[in-house]
Amino acid sequence: MVELVCLGQALSNIHGLSLETILTFVTLVSAVKEDMILAQPATYDVSTPPDFMPPSVSLFLGSACSLTQDSVRICWSTLKHDIWKDIFTLQHNTHSLFEQFGYPHGLNPLTRPSHIFYDNNCHLAQHVKDDPFFNDISLSVDVFHFNCKHSKNDLFCQENCNPMAFPELTVDGDGKWYFNSSEPPYIREVEEGAPEAVAVGVH
Repeated sequence: MVELVCLGQALSNIHGLSLETILTFVTLVSAVKEDMILAQPATYDVSTPPDFMPPSVSLFLGSACSLTQDSVRICWSTLKHDIWKDIFTLQHNTHSLFEQFGYPHGLNPLTRPSHIFYDNNCHLAQHVKDDPFFNDISLSVDVFHFNCKHSKNDLFCQENCNPMAFPELTVDGDGKWYFNSSEPPYIREVEEGAPEAVAVGVH
């Protein structure tokens, strides 16, 4: 853990930096860890903080905390190990910072899809099964690929990624789907009451 004396020395070159700004910085970075991980190479060790932030995160923090990009880099270099090993809960006053400065950069940890369709979701589901980020996100293969491309002998896929196993995706359980999951992944209108879902496809 960074001691206060060392922290003060490391951040002394940032003019006008307040304790409030530091706490806001720490809280906001903690909320976008997953976004930072997604921007790293596949070989990246998620237990260690990355050396550099994605531009979207750095620009967001600069705007939300009124810091220059050089100051953002100094704060990250100094605080990253403490931020990475702890979880800081978003406070009510930081929600508005995401609305004002995070949304334009695609950063919004306050909401997540409840369901993700993906052609090869059985592999993704195995990869993230121990990741708490996905605890409340259902993962299914889209209907076309599940029926035509996935083996019935793949028990993990059949038991975990069969779209028919998720009754919330059908209209009153009558076999009709809220979503045409085989459509290209773009924003579409759905019936009122349908779950928030994201379709991801690779062809």
